[in-house]
Amino acid sequence: MVSARTRREQVDYIVSRGRSVRRACALMEVSRSALRYVCTMPAWDAELANELAQISAKRAAYGYRFAWALLDRRGWKINRKQVRSDNGPEFIARALRIRALMNHSETATIEPGKPWQNGSVESFHATFRRECLDAEEFAHLREAKIVIERWRWEYNTQRRHDSLGYRTPAEVGAEARAAMTQESSKIEIVDPGATGEADLERTAVQVHPIRPENLS
Repeated sequence: MVSARTRREQVDYIVSRGRSVRRACALMEVSRSALRYVCTMPAWDAELANELAQISAKRAAYGYRFAWALLDRRGWKINRKQVRSDNGPEFIARALRIRALMNHSETATIEPGKPWQNGSVESFHATFRRECLDAEEFAHLREAKIVIERWRWEYNTQRRHDSLGYRTPAEVGAEARAAMTQESSKIEIVDPGATGEADLERTAVQVHPIRPENLS
């Protein structure tokens, strides 16, 4: 499928070869009214972006709904979906990457367009912040280490997880280790030396000596 821009370029080429615009448009199936169409959206979007930037600079806590309400009061007749953006996490990630580079550090990131790769990590971070970081007030680093370590122990040994059938990670880990031990005990261990000797004996029986008369 040829894009509209490419068809317009082809029309210009045909016209440059001596054909009329009407004939060139008919050949390329391009509407004459659309031939010289110039999109005005970039300029309109730039003006809208400038308005949103001013609103964000003055009222950083406003979301897109409040921004849309202010634009509507200023005379902008637009849909709420046109103001804005779901790139907040991307902006934060960009700032973190810059910060990491300034401190000669690296970050472990997921592949672009695959948010499911860190679903469990995001869930853990939300739980950790809700149940520990936001619920405590640390006086110094040592206290933070003690409180966080205590929460980690409770999270792994006492807290019931719905994703694990309302069992603790410690219980699930113990069950997995027991199952692995049981499976390994069923595996028959064979002495490789004995097997090798038996194979050699079978090979010796099957090999016949070569007699001189058989070479003629």
